[in-house]
Amino acid sequence: MHPLYHPACLPLYPSYLSYITGVSVNRLKEEQNVGDVRFKTITHTLCFILGFSIIFYSLAWGTSFVANTFSDYRGLLRQIAAILIFAMGLFLLGVFQPQWRCASARCSGNSALPGTWAPF
Repeated sequence: MHPLYHPACLPLYPSYLSYITGVSVNRLKEEQNVGDVRFKTITHTLCFILGFSIIFYSLAWGTSFVANTFSDYRGLLRQIAAILIFAMGLFLLGVFQPQWRCASARCSGNSALPGTWAPF
């Protein structure tokens, strides 16, 4: 297990606490009411950990569901994967170059959705 006091981790703690609490490091140093900041830090940290736990458990359950669903077709999936890996190897060697795969798509720059959604 990676220790929490490792020199590579120590510079991350002030920014982590600021991110979790929503309070800057300077304000954390100057704060007079330590109890409120401590309560806010603990509750936000617990919610942060709970959120990550829910996401990772959901991903694990979803992955195991998909794996159990396709476990009966393991041999067929292995053969299909071998064919795809072989085809990608031939493509990387330059033996064949499908035109649909080598085409590049460019945007004109006039996005219908300006702002945040423009990159998508």
